[in-house]
Amino acid sequence: MASLQSNLLLLLLGAAAAAAAADETTTSVRFYMHDTMSGSSPSAMRVVQGPNSTGLGFGNGFGDVYVVDDPLTEGPAADSALVGRAQGFYAFASQRADAAAQLLCLNLVFPNGSTVAVMGHDPIYAPQRELPVVGGTGAFRLALGYVLVRTHTRNTSSGDAVSEWQLHLAANSSAQIDPSSTSTPSSGPSSRTAAPFPSFHFSLFCILILHIIK
Repeated sequence: MASLQSNLLLLLLGAAAAAAAADETTTSVRFYMHDTMSGSSPSAMRVVQGPNSTGLGFGNGFGDVYVVDDPLTEGPAADSALVGRAQGFYAFASQRADAAAQLLCLNLVFPNGSTVAVMGHDPIYAPQRELPVVGGTGAFRLALGYVLVRTHTRNTSSGDAVSEWQLHLAANSSAQIDPSSTSTPSSGPSSRTAAPFPSFHFSLFCILILHIIK
């Protein structure tokens, strides 16, 4: 009987997980981040210099910290349509010169005032990096998801770089990502309406079944 209960519990938990996954919808958008260190008006500025820094955050830049206000555009060109800004900081957190990596902590700020918070490990020389979405505000309140980042261009002399970002958000709503929208988000409850909780009801059903077969 104990074995039967265990097998049934695993089966029911699997079904509950599938039901929870079915509640979520995923929406995606692609844009480009322009990180400019050169010129008279850089969008990335070093505020802390590590003891062995090269000055550009390449090679052994361990300890360097940059504050950024990078434009986000629809395409990789500098004059492409602006869809938002990436504001925050990144710190070079790897002591290995051959494996430079950053702690990235950014708010993606969109024209309607909504934000998406991204924080994680960014090995800048990897072909593709994955960073977690840890929250959001406005239209993206309580957002969860991830970002896939690829370097589009990098100037090793100036430190300037353009990267491609693919933002994927999962939420219990049918809301679509529209970073170029300038409509003001609601000041009341989140515009992401909560979906029913069939997985919760299913869990109660599982408990009742297990109680009956004891």
